[in-house]
Amino acid sequence: MVEQPTAGRLRAWIGGLLVAMAILFAGLGYLHLHQDQQSARQRQAVNEIAAARAFTLQQQLARSLSATYALASVLRQFDAIPDFDALARDLIDSYGGLSSLQLAPKGVISNIYPLVGNERAIGHDLLNDPNRRDEALRTIETGQMTLAGPFELIQGGTAVIGRLPVFIGEGRFWGFAIALIRLPLLLGAAELGQLDRAGLSYELCRVDPQSGACKVFANTRTDPLQDAEEVQFTVPNGLWVLGVAPRDGWTVPPLPREGLALVLLFSLVSGLLAVTLLQRPAELRALVVRRRRELGAANRALQDEVDDRDRAEQALRQSETRLRQFIEYAGDAIFLHDTEGRLLSVNREACHALGYRHDELLEMPMSRIATGFNFEEQQRARAGLQPGLVITFEERLRRADHELCPVDLRVAAFDSQGRRLYVSFARDITERLASEAALSRTRNELEERVAQRAVELETVNASLVEEIAERREAVTALRAEKEVAEEADAAKTRFLANLSHEIRAPMNGLLGMLNLLGDHPLSTEQRGFVETAIDSGDGLLRLLNDLLDLSRIEAGYLELDPIENELRRWVEGRVLGPREAAQALGVAFDCDVDPELPAWARFDATRLGQVLGNLLDNAIKFTPDGAVALRLERVEQDGSVWLRAVVSDTGIGIPQESIERIFDAFAQVEETLTRSHGGPGLGLAISNRLVGMMGGRLEVNSSVGEGSRFSFAVPLEACAAPAEVGVHSDDGEVGTLTVLVAEDDHTSQQVALTMLQRLGCHTELAVDGREAVAAYADGRFDLVLMDCRMPEMDGFTAAAEIRRLEEASGDRTPILGLSGDVDPATVSACRAAGMDGHLGKPLQLDALRDTLAHWVPRWHPAD
Repeated sequence: MVEQPTAGRLRAWIGGLLVAMAILFAGLGYLHLHQDQQSARQRQAVNEIAAARAFTLQQQLARSLSATYALASVLRQFDAIPDFDALARDLIDSYGGLSSLQLAPKGVISNIYPLVGNERAIGHDLLNDPNRRDEALRTIETGQMTLAGPFELIQGGTAVIGRLPVFIGEGRFWGFAIALIRLPLLLGAAELGQLDRAGLSYELCRVDPQSGACKVFANTRTDPLQDAEEVQFTVPNGLWVLGVAPRDGWTVPPLPREGLALVLLFSLVSGLLAVTLLQRPAELRALVVRRRRELGAANRALQDEVDDRDRAEQALRQSETRLRQFIEYAGDAIFLHDTEGRLLSVNREACHALGYRHDELLEMPMSRIATGFNFEEQQRARAGLQPGLVITFEERLRRADHELCPVDLRVAAFDSQGRRLYVSFARDITERLASEAALSRTRNELEERVAQRAVELETVNASLVEEIAERREAVTALRAEKEVAEEADAAKTRFLANLSHEIRAPMNGLLGMLNLLGDHPLSTEQRGFVETAIDSGDGLLRLLNDLLDLSRIEAGYLELDPIENELRRWVEGRVLGPREAAQALGVAFDCDVDPELPAWARFDATRLGQVLGNLLDNAIKFTPDGAVALRLERVEQDGSVWLRAVVSDTGIGIPQESIERIFDAFAQVEETLTRSHGGPGLGLAISNRLVGMMGGRLEVNSSVGEGSRFSFAVPLEACAAPAEVGVHSDDGEVGTLTVLVAEDDHTSQQVALTMLQRLGCHTELAVDGREAVAAYADGRFDLVLMDCRMPEMDGFTAAAEIRRLEEASGDRTPILGLSGDVDPATVSACRAAGMDGHLGKPLQLDALRDTLAHWVPRWHPAD
């Protein structure tokens, strides 16, 4: 009697437990099923986007690399490309996505378009580069296009490089045709930026063929992309993988706690209710009302959960709508079809390109649209295509007007709900085929020209054989004439040196005496006569200097003599004369020196000053009014410092037809200018050749009535300030100076002694080198003026003897050479003999005063 109720309660509890478990499992199953459906839809949408972008990227890369096949085709026909820049420019404009095209005969890069920004790649040897050699050799062995990179370029930036080996003739290796595709340009052309606007992140990597590892080279975030949908696609000799995932992660949440709580609560309540109903049927009716209220509350909570799920599904549907819009408005025609070729979906561009309505196009099979001769073969290839891979066809699609449209057709496969589907991307290649046809016509024209040229060359070769025989006979005669000419040049050089000395000696007396006469009290008319005579003598001296310089340059005997100079001080002294000349004519003069120029530098001050003087004199001469400006600036060239000089004026200018001959000797722009301005026309010719000897090039820009601008740049060797060697520093009475003058010419003696006495100096005369050495040994002098050419003992030997005498005393007196020969070889000989400097004849009072003040700083000239 007691155990029967106990057995009934046990059966009631077991029944309630079973009911609760059944309801719990049913609720959990519903939640998991709903979650899996949402995740599958989201992943399928992202996978379709990834496949579309991967196809676009592969298509763009193939279009860019196809330019190398065009280059290779031309090379196989002609062994060279005569106008590489023009062809490369057309190919880059036609194919798009390219940064540059290059040619590497025998592996050495020698042609690049565009060259700007890629200069450092010129001369790069791919077959001897330890980082590129193995890959280049494999490319030659396979004869196939290889894609290298991405990697950092030596000219800067990140890029992938396609190299196509080119074989000509009987399979002889010519070199490489190279397409350089900078990574940002490739990714931009593939429109991967649309993924970011769609709220997606991507990661692009290259599969290592040896290890199988995937190396990331482009992404939209720095941290690794987790749980991404990946699409693989082939590239030349490699495999790339595109991974895509939502920027903020997958939106499907884990099982909601509220839903689990509701399912658990409902199961518990149902189990208790079942226990109650089984245990106490009579009490069930009393609890029905209360349980209904509880179940109503649970149903409302469950309804809220369902509403939340509906909203999540609505958001997913919106995401799918955005994806469909992205596909709908894509630039390529997109077709979605099954293994039987039945169209399931097409986008707007497909309807527009083929001229069908959307519903008309969906009723057609792919076999009716794609009319290629190998369509069945393409269908077999589609059937064997695996998800993540892409195949490419060149196809012709039939339009509604029965016209055939050539396209590049890219096909990718993916699985959806147990079905194998294919997405095809079609891009119109009508323009590309037209470019290829034009290229083919150009190739045919070139072949005809080559054949015609070959016939012409055979004729020319026959005449060349005869000409070579004649030239061999001429060479023998020319050798004999060369020996005679060399002896004549040597004689000419000796004659020029003697001529310079012989002419300058009387010029020294003439100009020296005129300058001294000008310091005496004269009437206005007499002073005018003296100044006119001095100006004429100076003009004659300049003409003599120009003629001698031009002769030395043409004979190849003029040499540069670079020494240390304080640059800014040298410039100030050099522009003093032109500045005064400009001010006298009422012409504004401006000199601007770059502060970045070195303070001291080694250069030939005489020749550089000669160039600047000629340019400034011409600018002032041909500027009736206005301004003349000199600009000296520092420039960097080939890793070294260069001095760039610009002389500009606002004068009469130069006609364009005359610019090419202004650097010719004895040339003037017009005969009228010769009459109005004078001059033999040697200054610019000498300046142009001197600048060339210094390693630069003289350039001119001018317009009639607007002025002229002459410029050149020469290398500049910066140096430290030299020690003050050879400057006499003994204490003595300020204003007194004892000078030994060694000179054999009577007129030159008078000029030198009178000028020195006019400057307040004590003088002593020696008429040859031996007398000069004896006088120096017996007396004490502050400075020695030594003529280089004297009888008995010349000035060079005398200077060397004086230096030997000084070795015992430890003293050193400045010795300055005097000569009418101002050739740099003579100046160098003076220094080699121990002299400290050189003064050219004729002597100028101002130059003599400045020289004495430099070598004897304590001395001040008499008033």
